[in-house]
Amino acid sequence: SEQTLREALRAAAAHLPALPGGFGPASRGGKGLGELGLSARQREVLQCLLRGMSAKQIARVLGISDGTVKSHTVAVFRALNVSSRAQVVLEAHRRGIPFGS
Repeated sequence: SEQTLREALRAAAAHLPALPGGFGPASRGGKGLGELGLSARQREVLQCLLRGMSAKQIARVLGISDGTVKSHTVAVFRALNVSSRAQVVLEAHRRGIPFGS
């Protein structure tokens, strides 16, 4: 629901340990970060997404093009089976993927 999503994003932004409605780490099983099959650069993009960075910010920080960021973002979305940045945050938290590491 929209309310659950808002609460989840607030929790993620505050680096809280649990999210409402059963969205805590590994609440539904699934793969952790190491099992997603992402490259090192894709994992870096994932961490930037979890920090709420825009594609331009990610490109600048990682020294890559906007297009490369978009390609890596698509790979992250596919690996997590999601279709939005908000879902990336929820799914990463559910899987116990650390934010900001």
